[in-house]
Amino acid sequence: MPKTAENFLPIDESVLASYNDGANAIIDTVRWMIKKDPYANTKTFSAAGYRNDLLGGTQAKEDTVSLVKTALKHGNGSIILPNSINHCLQTIWQGLRIGQYLTDLYVKASNLDNLQKYNDKNQLTPQQKTEFCEKNETAAAIFLFTSASFIVYDTNQYRGEELVDRNIDMPVIPEFSLSSFILAKRCFIYYLTACLDRSGLVHDEVDFLKLTMLYCQSTVNEILSRVAALRHSEAFVSKNYKLDKSEFIINGFEPLVNVSGPKIEFNKVKAEDIVGNADAKHKARRLVERILCYDKEKKANPMRDMGGLAILRAGFGIPGTGKGMHISYVATLLQERCEVLTGLTFYYNPMPLNLVSTYQGGSAERAIDWMRHFKNPNHICYGPIDDAEQNFQERTRPGVSAGVHEIINTFLPTVEGPNAIWYGNTVMELFTNLPEIIDKAVLSRVQEKFAIDGAKTWADFLDQDHLWWRKLQKLEPGFLDDLKDPENYVYLSAQKLVASIAETMTNGDEPTHEALKEIYCKAKKVYDEKNHGFFAEVYHLTKERYPGFSSRDARNIQRAVDERLLDFDFPEEWMNDPKLFYRKGYDEKKSLIVEMMKNNMHGLKFREIRNQELIRYIETWLRIQETGMERAVEEAAKRCEIDFLGRERATKRLKREE
Repeated sequence: MPKTAENFLPIDESVLASYNDGANAIIDTVRWMIKKDPYANTKTFSAAGYRNDLLGGTQAKEDTVSLVKTALKHGNGSIILPNSINHCLQTIWQGLRIGQYLTDLYVKASNLDNLQKYNDKNQLTPQQKTEFCEKNETAAAIFLFTSASFIVYDTNQYRGEELVDRNIDMPVIPEFSLSSFILAKRCFIYYLTACLDRSGLVHDEVDFLKLTMLYCQSTVNEILSRVAALRHSEAFVSKNYKLDKSEFIINGFEPLVNVSGPKIEFNKVKAEDIVGNADAKHKARRLVERILCYDKEKKANPMRDMGGLAILRAGFGIPGTGKGMHISYVATLLQERCEVLTGLTFYYNPMPLNLVSTYQGGSAERAIDWMRHFKNPNHICYGPIDDAEQNFQERTRPGVSAGVHEIINTFLPTVEGPNAIWYGNTVMELFTNLPEIIDKAVLSRVQEKFAIDGAKTWADFLDQDHLWWRKLQKLEPGFLDDLKDPENYVYLSAQKLVASIAETMTNGDEPTHEALKEIYCKAKKVYDEKNHGFFAEVYHLTKERYPGFSSRDARNIQRAVDERLLDFDFPEEWMNDPKLFYRKGYDEKKSLIVEMMKNNMHGLKFREIRNQELIRYIETWLRIQETGMERAVEEAAKRCEIDFLGRERATKRLKREE
């Protein structure tokens, strides 16, 4: 059930005012015991090494820092701070007040305040001492999580788009204290201030803001990694809080939608704006319908569980065929329908173009930061990866950077591995002009592939022209002079949306690729096409001839068949009234989908669908394998042609000179 205002306890400004003095004091001055300066040499800094040193015998000394003085320093000593630095100080101040308030609520609700009184009198039993320590740790975690979450949220709201473009490789957090929320607060502000003051990473006000946001996001991540070990957290996680006159919410220790990053704008594109690409448009509609079946309460999607929603999809095509328009079309549909139908927020999460870092380990950190949004169960997330060959280039190719290796090594286990948990609320789509240079391990994880060919037919090119000149005609009737419309054709009639994948398929029940024809011929000699063994034989012969073909490809074919079985339009009334389907629970939605699937099976034979999808997948797979060779041959032919023309022109020039 989507959250409403009644589901949240308000965080009112009048209540926060009582925490002003505490927040003022700690941003003015904070003291912490350290054994060495963590930012003395950021190039060789190791958090693990630093934390090990804290356990050693070296005597600690007290160090004092001031966030206010650090802000003045980066404001060039002026009393009037630059806008971004001033806003950043106010955000930290507000985050501290919110964190303190929610921690105090937990202290009272969990009985930690009474345990503190008994502890002060040394009257705790052994069991109570354990409980006292555990609740102190949870209180400290609540303070850090809520304070840091607000700071990340607000900095992104303030200058989010600029922060995305600003590259800073964040040093990891040197020390982390959870022994009590008072020490946690001092430790947090001390190292944040030291990082801003001594790391050498701040060169202007945007750097100041970005580094603060990165440090606080690292703090949130550190807490999230420890949530499973926290005890007695029920008094906190059972309630939801919302800051008055703001969209900032706290929903237990869940990573929140509104602190996950800045909203990124994109061009709005409708289906009628796209010429050709019938298959891609159909798949875009199906993607939107299926991902919106997600049930937040159960953290599951019946369409994904039944095999109708792929996590990773890929579109291939030469330059200029509409890959960018496809991305905008999917994002437009999701933005228009997501909140209306499901009550969830849509998060547009394109892979950044600047993911590769020159800093060792920096590319992996950026990849992790981008991918963490796909693990948030509270929103619908769409992550397009345009020009995928930039970050996913085949690792065996000469000259591939270490940064690309880091990105791929981080990406692969996240998409499919022991810890790859997907709820069914997120999808990634990669797009490329050069599928043959995409890393083979990445490509094998693509569960669904589709062509983006752009305009191909006479009608396509006519409609593409029509979309262009009709704007001129609207501006000035008669502007097109005496140009006539072709007879017996209605403009854009060839661009209508198809009802099923079958309408877009060009292959039939027999392969067209020569290699697959040979494989089919051999398989038919061993098994009849109506025998399960026939399909296994095709896989086996394909594997013998092409060792790169694997069981993952067989699973992808199975998923494609599942998708065909679930390839039907949802009733229009489901779109008009979300309560009829999208706002129902997981089990009710699944029952309705199963009923629709049964009705959709009329006239279909499972064997025929299975055979068509096998041919479709393997032929696409083979063409991708061969594209690199074809491209190399074509380039060699062009070089020979240029060489021939050059020699011919040189011969003519010599004859003229003679």
